[in-house]
Amino acid sequence: MYQIEVSDLADRKFFKIAKKNRVLFEAINKKMDELKKNPEHFKPLRYSMKNIREAHFGHFVLTFEIDYHRGVVKILDFDHHDKIF
Repeated sequence: MYQIEVSDLADRKFFKIAKKNRVLFEAINKKMDELKKNPEHFKPLRYSMKNIREAHFGHFVLTFEIDYHRGVVKILDFDHHDKIF
């Protein structure tokens, strides 16, 4: 099982989402539990975003990277699909 680290950028966004959209925030927490168990399940990105993976929430995307040596999944960003890509 992996540990979760959240970047400062993602942490600020999660704080805002927790206030505005509780349902989306709960979905993010549920997805993070899945990430702890099996982060390789999610889609790897290509080209300039190589070594980064994504998890979708409707029109929103959670991007993360896996550090296999430390056993850590680092959450990089969460935003609308159009803004991430």
